[in-house]
Amino acid sequence: MAAPPNPTTIVHSSIQVVPLPGRGMGSIATAWIPRGTRLVSDAPVFAATNTQWKNEELLAQQLIPLYTGLPADQRTRIDNLAANPEAVARWAKFFRTEDAVAEAEASWATDPAPATTTSSSLSVAQRAHIMASWNTNCFGLDHKESSAKWAAVIAPTAARFNHACVPNATFAWNDAVGAITVQTIKEVDEGEELTIAYVDSMKRGKKRREALSRQYGFVCDCPACAGGKEEELNEVRKRIEELREILGRQARRAEDEKDGETAKMAVEEGVTLHEKTGLVGVHLADFYKAAFAATGDRLYLEEELRVRTYCLGDDHPLVKALTEKLTGV
Repeated sequence: MAAPPNPTTIVHSSIQVVPLPGRGMGSIATAWIPRGTRLVSDAPVFAATNTQWKNEELLAQQLIPLYTGLPADQRTRIDNLAANPEAVARWAKFFRTEDAVAEAEASWATDPAPATTTSSSLSVAQRAHIMASWNTNCFGLDHKESSAKWAAVIAPTAARFNHACVPNATFAWNDAVGAITVQTIKEVDEGEELTIAYVDSMKRGKKRREALSRQYGFVCDCPACAGGKEEELNEVRKRIEELREILGRQARRAEDEKDGETAKMAVEEGVTLHEKTGLVGVHLADFYKAAFAATGDRLYLEEELRVRTYCLGDDHPLVKALTEKLTGV
């Protein structure tokens, strides 16, 4: 567990964080914003390895002392984060039990240890909010993304974006800048809310809402969930998965056994469906990646690079690697 020194945050000038009815705090565009715009670059206040992230008791033992050592302005950023009420209640119970055990052990000791000024200097409510804020706001990272092997981080400014199942922005860890970045994947109109997806947008509607309720404590009412087209969207997602499977089978075939026409038709249909549903971020990039693997057609690698660039930025290591890969195709 670490609190990286001097975390820096860069925020686009056309963003404003405001209270939104029924959605808490959210980020809106104060001017038209083109696709591929970096909205935020937010270095983490806290970062955890996979072992720390998956062991909550260990996480609490390390995170609370780190919090107390933060500068006041960074503690305020954590204090202002939203927290799932169920997670707050669970952690409050945990810390009350921990305090009771510590008090009992101290009463039995013949030579009590001196009091510390780490977790014991904070109330149960404060500690519960810190841990619940982690549960509610941390960004999970792929183990290959971070050279420091971080598996999850808290980046408070990036956490100010609300969820939508079909968002207009996407987040990623960018190891080149040591920060969570948020970039637009669509054009955004003035006054429009900027959103990211907290869960995999390719999941069926019921599964997404269950995950959101369990992890974040809210019922999603975004247009994809409440717009009356859930079954239609579920069928589209199912078809996209089928097309991915077709491309996967083509990629595994020997060169002389590949059916180029079948693969091309699958790609054309899949791209159309991604655009129809608004899933034009990393899912579209991954689809183009599968298309290139199935066909070897340079065009699909170029399209993957185009989509990854507006999702991640041209300074992202993956974008640089794809650019280099293109030179050899």
